[in-house]
Amino acid sequence: MKRVAEKFRNSLAGVLGIPIAMLLAAHLLGGCVKQKVVIKVKPDGSGKIALTRTYSKEGTAMLEQQMNEMKKQMAANPQPYGLSMVDQDPFYNEGMLKMEAAQYGDDVEFVSGKKTESPSGKGCIAVYKFSDINKLTIPLGNSIGVPSGMPGGGVDSISFKFEKKGDLGFLKIIVPQGEKTVAEKVEKKEDKTPAKQENAELPASSTADAASSEQMTSEEKKMFKQQMDAVGNPFGFTGNESEDEITMKMFKGFGLSLAVEVESDIVKSDASYPDAKKKNRFTLYDIDFDTMMKDPGFLKDMRTGGGGMEAMMRSSPMSYSGKPGVVCEPKEEISVEFK
Repeated sequence: MKRVAEKFRNSLAGVLGIPIAMLLAAHLLGGCVKQKVVIKVKPDGSGKIALTRTYSKEGTAMLEQQMNEMKKQMAANPQPYGLSMVDQDPFYNEGMLKMEAAQYGDDVEFVSGKKTESPSGKGCIAVYKFSDINKLTIPLGNSIGVPSGMPGGGVDSISFKFEKKGDLGFLKIIVPQGEKTVAEKVEKKEDKTPAKQENAELPASSTADAASSEQMTSEEKKMFKQQMDAVGNPFGFTGNESEDEITMKMFKGFGLSLAVEVESDIVKSDASYPDAKKKNRFTLYDIDFDTMMKDPGFLKDMRTGGGGMEAMMRSSPMSYSGKPGVVCEPKEEISVEFK
């Protein structure tokens, strides 16, 4: 995790400049965040986007401490941007929320927002509006609010086609399915490998080196513990955890969901996952990392597969369709008719 964190921070710094990079790294590496996005469509094709983002108690404590450390560093080594970037509330930064509007399209505007706080953590609620859903795009691979064009921003996007015929509205939702996950690609490749090569034995030194390269050394564990202690160690790390145990602690409670809700009566729809309580709401994806991380293969993929966490931040949620803890719309196009 330390090596992944350093790599991700370095990639941000190279593209964005130090102050913004530090701020985004704090958000992305804070770990335990739940994000819920609901697109609400009116009968005329206009609507709103409701975003809820909540950091866990541990993630809140870690992020607050990180921001305090950044303020000290910035004060000691002033940057062109000054202290204003890190003086902002990390849980409700209206400037950054307004920046996020751009990822949804030129037609989207920030309307309002507020900070949320409870014994379980802190976060924010933001509302955006759009006049024409045909111009709306929802980037995939944009895990926790990184604006488009920045590291972590998506390439594929969910798009919409809407038309009105008399009293009826016809909405099509185009859902790119993304590529297979790294683990699935590797598995598929190995299936095609001749049996002779599959069963070939590697030298004992090679297997030992491969195994050890995936584990933190005692010195790395000690350094990681020191880093966590420097930010208050809200996760309670002892310095004896494996990389998998570190990942599971830091990303406990992490979840992402996206749904479309039509603010009208549904005539018919072929969406795969209508909401059990709201029949006019349809889930496009709902991802529970706690369940996913019970799979050792997924944990390894998070740490090392295809670029580790940096690649995870770029990947489409649809890439993990079919895995435990993941609900993803399997159709590339779904239709909703309403009046």
